[in-house]
Amino acid sequence: MTRPARRLVIVGAGPAGLVAAIAARRAGFDCSIYEQAPGFEKVGGAVGIQSNGLHVLDALGLLESFRKCIAITLQAGVEAPPGRTVTRADFREVDIPHAGFAVALRYDLHEILAKSARSLGTQFHFDARCTRAEWQPGGVRLTFSSGTAVEAPLVFACDGINSIVRDQLGFKSKKRAIGEAYLRIVSPIAHPQPSRIGEYWHPDGRRAGAFALPGNRTYVFCSVPLGQWQTILKGGLDAWVRSWDDFGEPIATLIRSLPDWSSAVYDELADLRVDRWQRNGVFLLGDAAHAMTPNLGQGANCAMVDALVLVNLLAEAASSQSWREAGRRYEQLRRPFVTRIQNAALLGGRIAGWTNPLGRALRDQSLQLLNHAAPLRKASLKLSAGYNPAEQPFLHAPVAMV
Repeated sequence: MTRPARRLVIVGAGPAGLVAAIAARRAGFDCSIYEQAPGFEKVGGAVGIQSNGLHVLDALGLLESFRKCIAITLQAGVEAPPGRTVTRADFREVDIPHAGFAVALRYDLHEILAKSARSLGTQFHFDARCTRAEWQPGGVRLTFSSGTAVEAPLVFACDGINSIVRDQLGFKSKKRAIGEAYLRIVSPIAHPQPSRIGEYWHPDGRRAGAFALPGNRTYVFCSVPLGQWQTILKGGLDAWVRSWDDFGEPIATLIRSLPDWSSAVYDELADLRVDRWQRNGVFLLGDAAHAMTPNLGQGANCAMVDALVLVNLLAEAASSQSWREAGRRYEQLRRPFVTRIQNAALLGGRIAGWTNPLGRALRDQSLQLLNHAAPLRKASLKLSAGYNPAEQPFLHAPVAMV
């Protein structure tokens, strides 16, 4: 019979929830996932995989099989305006595990994580949107749209920026709309100029980026007027595509190469801060705890690190009483570092969109100076890679509890 104190319910089957399930099953937890989607259908868009995300996949034994889905990039630049490099990152400079950056299709990452979780006996419940969460003696009661209600001593809230679990259990959060929107899409051609992989900032505030994918494809993101994408699709797409010609190569070619813009994923950027990440056996992970802007490509990576670090801390705990201490350690380890990443991502997004000529000149000069100061450059690289020395002892394969 399963020991009740080792029962874990995970709400949400994104990267955080799936990594948590894999790690928890290997550690010996009885684990169930409740997901609001009707099944594991292909989800759109792409996701950045940084050094810390690669480290998690390696610890779970999944990295080798995932390599076919990614093309590791060791160098990337920022051009402002397009055609003039103002800064360049070279991950070969830093001595960290899995130094490098990649982009993966979100459904490829989802598929490999879900397959592993299933193989370990994780119980999946689909069409189960959490509608109510309430405290009970010794745990939490969760009610789902499917009509199911469960009680558990341990709950991982991996249900995103609008987390029902978080909000109904009294965690205080502050969500801030950034006022920017972006499209993410895959071009069917290889990057026309591989030496110029990276981001491109226009003086008028528009941004674009292009990163290699396997199979001679390129991941492209670009800014789009807030709230206007559907209108553009219906009546102004040709003019909008032509508007990117002033970026020149490679963006102009990549934008024109896309045959079906209806498949683009539209996102409005937001940032979320929460007063605490754990309370009485309930833990917030990923976007439920720290939704961030995508400017460092760290959202999914931080979510996966949350999951592995937390499970390893819990697996070390000898009883439900020591799980409280594990929760405090989780927040102490992760929160300050993730907050630094959130702040850096916010700042990066702001300065990228500056349109004032003097402001842009000062920004570019500062970036160039930073690029020539080796200690600052390496520190910046490590932050964008998600490397936190304090977490390294907990980024290992989970060990079964005794």
